[in-house]
Amino acid sequence: MKFQPDCVSCLFEQLKRSLISCKSGITTEEILHHQREVMKRLIDLPFNQFRHPIVGKVVYGLVNEILNDPDPFKKAKIEFQNIGRKLYPKLKEMVKDSNNPLLKACIFSIMGNAIDLAVPAVIDIENDIQQITEEDLLINDFIEFEKDLNEAETILIVGDNTGEIFFDKVLVEEILKIYPNKKIFFSVRTAPIINDATMEDAIFTGLDKICGVIESAPYPGMILEKSTPEFIDRFNTSDLIIMKGQGNFETSYDLKPKGLIYFFLKAKCPIIQKILNIPIGGLVLKKKRN
Repeated sequence: MKFQPDCVSCLFEQLKRSLISCKSGITTEEILHHQREVMKRLIDLPFNQFRHPIVGKVVYGLVNEILNDPDPFKKAKIEFQNIGRKLYPKLKEMVKDSNNPLLKACIFSIMGNAIDLAVPAVIDIENDIQQITEEDLLINDFIEFEKDLNEAETILIVGDNTGEIFFDKVLVEEILKIYPNKKIFFSVRTAPIINDATMEDAIFTGLDKICGVIESAPYPGMILEKSTPEFIDRFNTSDLIIMKGQGNFETSYDLKPKGLIYFFLKAKCPIIQKILNIPIGGLVLKKKRN
């Protein structure tokens, strides 16, 4: 998915929110100065060739420079991981007691995508998990997913955010409970970017104990050509790929790998709302169709 006009204003808003949350006492003048610097860096970029996460890395790279910190959202990430760890036993219990444990695990994995610092939304996920039902999946290709999962031998889950990956762990464990011989790989970013999950976060979650964990690239989305050789190989050879989150959706919607792709995400902006024809906040389990 190519960069869209609405993405420009969104990036400036993300920069403002990031600076306010990470730099105590920052002034309006300082924010305007840094927004002007972003303008300078973006002005000559060929937007028609770029996808949103590539440009997003420019903005968040500037945040790192301003704060002189390679991981300025570390504190928030720890809080999100602790939320995920706290909810994990409850999620496991609710999946176990469900009439359709695999479907419930998928819904929880999608719900976890609400944990995102890049969007201005209030997160009350502890309350939400008590009320969620299958009807909340506004795009629901679960029947096809279950069939394709049964036939797949190798599965790649392209992860998104910290905290969220505890919800993904529940899904991985449920898949392995049903299909103990499936080979599952879970990807994380190669370096901190916003609150996206890294290898450190995956180890904290314990994902490395139950499936293969690999690194992709330091972008807030899946940029295949800039990813590690291991990730490229897994992406091109896996039978089934689960793309978590909006950034991964934006950067893989037009790709055609060997395997089948499913998108697990929460719609968070007007562009995705328009593409998927659902309201913002809607939950999505969607099969990619050529």
